[in-house]
Amino acid sequence: MESIETIINVLIVVLGLIMGMIAVLVFQSGKSKSVRSKSVGSKSMNSDNRFAGMTFVILGDEFTALTRDAIVEIISKLGGRVESYLSDTITYALAGNDAGELLNKAKEKGIAMIDEKTFLQMIQ
Repeated sequence: MESIETIINVLIVVLGLIMGMIAVLVFQSGKSKSVRSKSVGSKSMNSDNRFAGMTFVILGDEFTALTRDAIVEIISKLGGRVESYLSDTITYALAGNDAGELLNKAKEKGIAMIDEKTFLQMIQ
């Protein structure tokens, strides 16, 4: 019974890694087509600004499919900002597997919580 649970857990982790790699590949391949830059004066604007006006805080470092640095890069390229602390300006708190006490503090502040799976869906 325990070995079946272990196998299922391993399969879930592997599936998460595969989904993350697919998301990164789709995002990277789409950069050349859908995230083209055009100059407006001295500013550069992306055609995909789905996170424009949104501010994220990343809780924890342990993610299944993406690294924390990759998440920060994706948010930035899609027009969002990443803060390093909880504040009233946060749109979403992205919780890693090790979010810990900050998760409770974000909930207390009423910040919308998302997990890695939801984030991956948001960037597709």
